[in-house]
Amino acid sequence: MEAFGTRNDYVARNQTDASEHTILASHNLSREDMRAVKILQKTTRMCGGHYKTGLLWRSEELKLPNNRCQSERRLESLKRKFSRDPGLEDKLEYS
Repeated sequence: MEAFGTRNDYVARNQTDASEHTILASHNLSREDMRAVKILQKTTRMCGGHYKTGLLWRSEELKLPNNRCQSERRLESLKRKFSRDPGLEDKLEYS
């Protein structure tokens, strides 16, 4: 199997479930490699002459740390800063 994204017809050749099973089984891929191939098959598409694909390293079981305490401290710090310089808040651009 060539490196991901090196052949233009890779996605077209691997659209069906049967061909997906054959490719995954015939190359003795690791669990992580099989997951990467499935992500590529599901998410790769041509857009404006370029390929776009999903993130291979993104976990489906996303676990974010609890940062509430840190966020509250940052908020209080910003409130103090704005109270010392009232014009600063007006200069702030929200994106």
